[in-house]
Amino acid sequence: MKVLFTILFLYVSMVFGQDRKRLPNPINTPQSIEYAPSLTADGQTLVYQSDQYGIFINSAKKVPQINAEGKSNVILDEYESKFFGVYEVKLHNSGTWMPPKPIEPINQYANENMTPVMGGPSISYDGNTIYFFANFGKNGFGREDIYVSERNKSGWSRPDNIGSNINTESYEGFPSISPDGKKLYFTREILGKKIGDKQCYKIMVSEKARNGKWRSPYELPAPVNMDCEKAPRILADGKTLVYSSIKKEGRGDFDLYKSTFSENGTWTDPVNLDFVNTKKSDQFVSVSPCGDQMYYVSDGDIFTTSIPESLRPVKSATIQGFVLDSITKSPLLAKIIVKDLADNKTIAVLDNNPSDGRYTAIVPFGGSYNLSVNIPEYFNRDFEIPSDQMLDCKPLPKDFLLNKIPTNKEEIVQAALNSDMNFQETQ
Repeated sequence: MKVLFTILFLYVSMVFGQDRKRLPNPINTPQSIEYAPSLTADGQTLVYQSDQYGIFINSAKKVPQINAEGKSNVILDEYESKFFGVYEVKLHNSGTWMPPKPIEPINQYANENMTPVMGGPSISYDGNTIYFFANFGKNGFGREDIYVSERNKSGWSRPDNIGSNINTESYEGFPSISPDGKKLYFTREILGKKIGDKQCYKIMVSEKARNGKWRSPYELPAPVNMDCEKAPRILADGKTLVYSSIKKEGRGDFDLYKSTFSENGTWTDPVNLDFVNTKKSDQFVSVSPCGDQMYYVSDGDIFTTSIPESLRPVKSATIQGFVLDSITKSPLLAKIIVKDLADNKTIAVLDNNPSDGRYTAIVPFGGSYNLSVNIPEYFNRDFEIPSDQMLDCKPLPKDFLLNKIPTNKEEIVQAALNSDMNFQETQ
């Protein structure tokens, strides 16, 4: 049986190894390190990290060594080191990636605070927020903190520290936001625990309260946190967690594992993603909502590969559109309620982006759903979306164009204007 499993593993690794593709230049550049890819639900935006941004200079002649994983604990006796920046790249209608652009509000903020230690960018599935970690010295609560940048009319905002409910005096890093924006997964350093020269971490999660504030985080239970964990990514189904771990049965360094949150409230035993793991450190993945493609890092470059059917998360569909005033076409701030028509249960309550009104709903593939918007000043509007409208993983466009409810004051003014016009016509 063991021999048969080995043969099967080698076959699967060979097949999916042949499928892997290196993202083209200028995303991957020969002289730079790229890592931490993160993909939006519609597959149109990729955010990642690269050290091609510039040079970090330290007059104290002490700079951290930056390696293919993004960082190491080694301090070099040198004046300068490559500086990591966060980049955003859009997918062209032809299916090819356009030239990447640095996200200057984040990168310039890091430059101002004189730190090359910044990484792990994670864009939300709706494309409205980017979370990352950085050591910004006096502007933080600890050595490394988690920060957030919001998409607005002019692009991306200057970063804000996510707050002391999550950040401590120690290390918090590698954030990953759930598809509904209500849970934030991240890592916290385990002081004094190392395997060889590798620092160990535990995976934490914080839930967002109704007032929009993050609650105090808690540690994920076993079997997720059992060894030496790092770099979690919660997938588009909101249940599947892919993370890195050093385990006895692994290959000696960080390997990628998958665990799924079950209906009974427990996490399944982690499954080794052998089809992509190597003898080197394997971290920083992103998976398409369809669950068939994985973006991952190998030797400082970003690759994609197909995921074996047996290891894929629940396939998800994306519904995306705008909430707008039907007359002015101006964006409206709204909450979008998503219900499963099979049992009429609410499965998500989503916020849209106030700058343009865009929302993104991620639902299990193959179901039928109702999406509704209720804004006090406007007539209610809803859509029923049968399963046969979602034929593939391409985003289904559904815009809410809302009609404003006339107020008594408006009716009185309009009546007065009409009366005045009638009086003038009789003169």
